[in-house]
Amino acid sequence: MRINLSSFKTAFDELLPQFVPGELFEDENTDGLTPWREPAVGTYAELFSEMRRAGATPWRLHALAQVAARCVGTAPPTERTSGVEVGHSVFVPGDLKVAGAIDVAGTLVVLGNLEVTGLLTDRGPDSSVIVLGNAAVGALRTSGDVRVGGHLDGGDVVVGHYNDNSLVVGGRLKARLLIEDEHDVRAQSFDVEHHYPMETFRQGQGKGVLASLKKALTAGALGKDESVEVTLTDTGGRSPEVLARIAAITGFPAPYLDQKPPPLWLEFPETMRRTLGTMRKSPMDRAEAEAIAAAVAEAGGQVELKFNARAVYSEEALFAAWRQGKLFKAKK
Repeated sequence: MRINLSSFKTAFDELLPQFVPGELFEDENTDGLTPWREPAVGTYAELFSEMRRAGATPWRLHALAQVAARCVGTAPPTERTSGVEVGHSVFVPGDLKVAGAIDVAGTLVVLGNLEVTGLLTDRGPDSSVIVLGNAAVGALRTSGDVRVGGHLDGGDVVVGHYNDNSLVVGGRLKARLLIEDEHDVRAQSFDVEHHYPMETFRQGQGKGVLASLKKALTAGALGKDESVEVTLTDTGGRSPEVLARIAAITGFPAPYLDQKPPPLWLEFPETMRRTLGTMRKSPMDRAEAEAIAAAVAEAGGQVELKFNARAVYSEEALFAAWRQGKLFKAKK
């Protein structure tokens, strides 16, 4: 849609005094908007693309969207089946309806209401979703900037991740589950059954967070952190050849395996108890541990493996469970 420059400047001048510091407009003054009073591009999509390239803040995008709405007036609803690519801008002059999911990696500006029956995903830090009206989605997974002028119905789950961007709602934010994972989330009011604010969630490590998630979510909605203790229990009678092979496999220097008198971590001269993982820069996974055990056994030694697993918060597991309709436990 093309910009009528005369109408745009008139609308800009009329609305400028209304842009005062608040949730949706965060500048102390409107000086940052002045360069955009007379756009040097022909269409609204080009305008918002140019603003993003110039590093315009999401509240300035939201302000210019209000100017555009004053110029455009009422427009018919739009249906869309594709997302928004990186560096691209999509401008919708009225309501936008998406049947299914949508992925926004660029800039999406909707002057009316937004309705997404599936998952709305964005791609921070470069994405922006600006909605002047209300937004209703099946679920929201955001790491970028999302600004909703009206109410946001986040459906089953809203997760904000990444600390350089914000989810700002001018009205009520409603969702069954809301997780603020190092992400700024603001609204006039909240209607949330399970709410985990950033200050207490602490990337899923906050006090009582995991226990609370276990009560509300299915086991499949949580991730699994598996660790392994690898203990070298037999060095094959201290044969130099066996020691050399084990040293090559495990990364332990041979002298560590054959010190006399044995260091404190040797239980007996022929048996040592040492977790190999403590001498590594990264954790050892199950496949690697089993491969080491097999190689040590072939070299004439023996390894004992002890696997430990615990439930952890996982955004990937959470949304995988949501897609399968297995996110929440059945209410008793």
